[in-house]
Amino acid sequence: MGDDQPPELDLDGDGFSPQEGDCDDARATSPPGAPEWCNGKDDDCDGVVDEDLDQDLDGFTVCQGDCADNDPAAYQGATEAIDGRDNDCDGFVDNHNDQFDDDGDGWSEDQGDCDDLETDDHHGRLINPGAIEVAALDDGTAEGIDNDCDGAIDEVEAPDCETGLDPADPMDYARALGLCDRVALARFEQPTAAPARGIRDHFGATYLPRAGAALVVLSSGLVLDENDAGFVPHEDGGGGGGTSFGDADVHAHPAPGPGVGFCAFPDPPEVNDYAELRLEVQVPTNAQSFSFDFAFMSAEYPEWVCSEFDDTFVAMLSSQAFSGNVSFDSMGHPVSINVGFFTVCPVGSTPGCTGDAELVGTGYQGAVGGGTGWLTTTSPVVPGEKITLRFVIFDEGDHVLDSTVLIDNFRWKLQAIDTPVTEG
Repeated sequence: MGDDQPPELDLDGDGFSPQEGDCDDARATSPPGAPEWCNGKDDDCDGVVDEDLDQDLDGFTVCQGDCADNDPAAYQGATEAIDGRDNDCDGFVDNHNDQFDDDGDGWSEDQGDCDDLETDDHHGRLINPGAIEVAALDDGTAEGIDNDCDGAIDEVEAPDCETGLDPADPMDYARALGLCDRVALARFEQPTAAPARGIRDHFGATYLPRAGAALVVLSSGLVLDENDAGFVPHEDGGGGGGTSFGDADVHAHPAPGPGVGFCAFPDPPEVNDYAELRLEVQVPTNAQSFSFDFAFMSAEYPEWVCSEFDDTFVAMLSSQAFSGNVSFDSMGHPVSINVGFFTVCPVGSTPGCTGDAELVGTGYQGAVGGGTGWLTTTSPVVPGEKITLRFVIFDEGDHVLDSTVLIDNFRWKLQAIDTPVTEG
């Protein structure tokens, strides 16, 4: 009868045949007595899967999600303690307590975060003491959320810092713009002169603050007091002999706007009557962009369009989202008399002029010059970062026939945009 017994076959070559107890003769790593592995299989062929793998005897194996099988206090579902260990095996150390930033927005409950829950849509990341309050949604309905964790819901954050401002204090220029907080630094860069800057409650007969009680004025000429009559825009302003201006991305020669013609004059090595307000600002943790309004006017218009005499305004941003000049026309040209925005000028003086009534009392009305009217620049930023924003005006080629820029109504926005844009 033994002659009729089929031969014992060891198909996987592990030294054991099924007759000898190999429970999986297609897998060489599972002969009888082999080490048990955490793989959902019976490696040692004893009829039990993944046994003897709970090394710390806490009732959980590595197969069951025990992230520290040498620590009986660490397993899935354990209570998280503040002990420098991941007790509940969720991948985070010392979380689920008031000292831990659960939603990853940089704020814990102990730091005032009123919505620190982990959520799939990351909504909680937009709610913390570093955020700005959202009073209403785009459709005008109330949002109903305490965004800044101050205990009030949908309150309107109106400027409250624009009175009693000192035109000698650069921080008050930030306040005049509407930046009542979050400003880490404000200063005038050399050689900005006092006569070339000012804080005003109006400029001329028609230009009023776009928000709040004040606006900022920078000029390559003179910014006069309310008591000084007869602004003379062709007088030399502060800046003396000018200053070296070497950053190529800053000192971009303004090419012509649509319909103005070709400007072929190279950048000079120096610029004149230079004025700059520099701000370093902390971005709210729920803001993804910002906007500000400005109006540029120049006595160089229209006689010196496309010439070497070229007053220019730039707003230089340093951000993780964008670095460079954020105020330019649709052709990418910096703001000067050569941009397509220059339409506030006597009808008939150049194509596109719509009239200069807006310039009455500024010194640029009539045959003296022209302007852009109010424009709005919007630029992207990264929530929670610190940005540097530099408002700069200067002259190229001379010290006369000056220009002025009015800046106001800085505001944070929740909407994300890809690149800066300036619109009328």
